[in-house]
Amino acid sequence: MGTDCGIAEHGTNLRELGHLVDCGMTPMGALRAGTAEAAELLGIAHETGTLEPGKRADVVIARGNPLDDIRALGDPANVLVVMKDGVVYKDPDGLAG
Repeated sequence: MGTDCGIAEHGTNLRELGHLVDCGMTPMGALRAGTAEAAELLGIAHETGTLEPGKRADVVIARGNPLDDIRALGDPANVLVVMKDGVVYKDPDGLAG
């Protein structure tokens, strides 16, 4: 998860989660592959991968429940807020505060 090899145009890279599900993963497994498990494999789980105090605040807030429709995350219109290191990069409706 998280390749920059060009599977989708910029802003739609979360489509990769749907591809993982197509290959047999559960939606939760696909989400974990791109978050906690990726951080663990890279040796950076102490700083990122899960939402915990003291870790980097990398957050995506989306419309809908990705466990019900993982493919919805691949549509930028459904991604409402994007934060990296606690800095808001996308929040057109002011949802992050």
